[in-house]
Amino acid sequence: MTIKEEQSKKAMEEFYDFIFPENVREIETSKEFLEKIKQLEEALKILSEKTSEFTNVNKEEILAVIDDNNLEKIILFFRVLTAVSRMNMETYFVSDLCASGVFEPKIKEKDGKAVEREIKFGEKTTNMPKYDNLISMAKEHNVILKAMIDFFEKYELISKLQSLNGKKIEDIVELSKTLLKYSEKGAGAEKSGEEAEKIIKNKLKIWGLSENIDYNKNDEKLTDILKRKIEFLKNKSKLKDNEVQNSLKILKSQKKSRQFDLVFPAEGSKKEPKVIAQIVFYTSNTGSEGKKKTNQNIDTTNYIKKILPKHFKEIMNLLVLDGPGWIQMVGEFQKNEYLSENFIQIRTVDTKLKKILNEQEFVYPIDVEIAIMELLLKETNASKKKVLEIIAKKVHIKTDQKSIIEQNPQFFDGKTDEDEIKIDQSRHEIAKKFLILEKLQEIKPSKKSQEFTMLIPTSTNLEISDLDIFLELSRLGISKDEIVKILKELEKEGTIIIQ
Repeated sequence: MTIKEEQSKKAMEEFYDFIFPENVREIETSKEFLEKIKQLEEALKILSEKTSEFTNVNKEEILAVIDDNNLEKIILFFRVLTAVSRMNMETYFVSDLCASGVFEPKIKEKDGKAVEREIKFGEKTTNMPKYDNLISMAKEHNVILKAMIDFFEKYELISKLQSLNGKKIEDIVELSKTLLKYSEKGAGAEKSGEEAEKIIKNKLKIWGLSENIDYNKNDEKLTDILKRKIEFLKNKSKLKDNEVQNSLKILKSQKKSRQFDLVFPAEGSKKEPKVIAQIVFYTSNTGSEGKKKTNQNIDTTNYIKKILPKHFKEIMNLLVLDGPGWIQMVGEFQKNEYLSENFIQIRTVDTKLKKILNEQEFVYPIDVEIAIMELLLKETNASKKKVLEIIAKKVHIKTDQKSIIEQNPQFFDGKTDEDEIKIDQSRHEIAKKFLILEKLQEIKPSKKSQEFTMLIPTSTNLEISDLDIFLELSRLGISKDEIVKILKELEKEGTIIIQ
């Protein structure tokens, strides 16, 4: 493996190691899931045998391989390989058939009013076909089957099949297990997105963030966010009157309807917005939807540049996503600087997102608690002065002591430099866990492992050995048993990967 390939591999690891809700995890043991894995394996064996282990792959050969008995299995495999969900088939593929004239779109009327869409195919007019209907139609009509293969080729089916040459069937099946969960979740994408948002917001609450102050409860419109940003820049004398008027004029003429799931801080804080993010999860980000969401976020960044040409870097636009939904975007992540720097994976909320917010001058209760815990473990009095000194010295926290105090009055108000700063007893274990997580990110790999290695997903995965971990953390006064216990908790939460 070349150095470049190794770098690409490390940069992409984060997308394959991810946390997902329990109800998604249960899919793996379901009878339906196991049956589909069996179908994938059968399809792979058929395709490999009929195409000389994928060396003789073209559209004609694929059509020659498919028959009524194997069509459903092979199409399932093509969907998984190209990251096309059932929902994509029911929308984009049907749209392609309408555009090409294979289907004739119709509007069904009742009592003179339009009630739903229909399609006319041959002599029949039916409701918009669902996935199972499309499979049945492909068995009966070669024109549908040919169009289906053309559709997959838009997602580089042929080249992806060719890339399987030399790979073991069992290895391909193993990768397909991960992708299958996402390919099958189309109908539940919106609900899954809500689950993802809930996971993230629960993490923010653990940091001590307040809803509608530190971050928003409901989605905020991009237009409103930018109006608020302009007002703050104006009050700080960073924008001249003519620049303000020009920015507001562009906003009014080119209103964007996009809404953001996370805004730091929220409108209710009456503070300047500095970080915005959208959460994209499961099959809402597979296939063409993945590229659509990516392009939307890049367009948003370009739009912000147009509104605030001199200050666009003062509002960070992030994408929060899971991994496998972006499986086909590997090439895009490797060549696109925007994508590599402006995404947060769900697994990296406690690492990368927290660091980004600290770099944007936000200091939260968890940051204060981490500093207090570090002093307590060293059996040192956690005075106001010492706590502030520890926080201010941290490279990733970009603010001064005055701002730290203003953002966390519950700890510092009415305290002299020598007064002790305390945290609630119920928060001790949480503070200790985040202290360890922070220290893990600072460790420089030096020793070979004896028992295990650990990956910490940040911008790429940081791999460190057990010897490095125990050596560094024991200096804090934490026993080996306690370190292991906390590492297992972090792994269970999906924050680190122990291997």
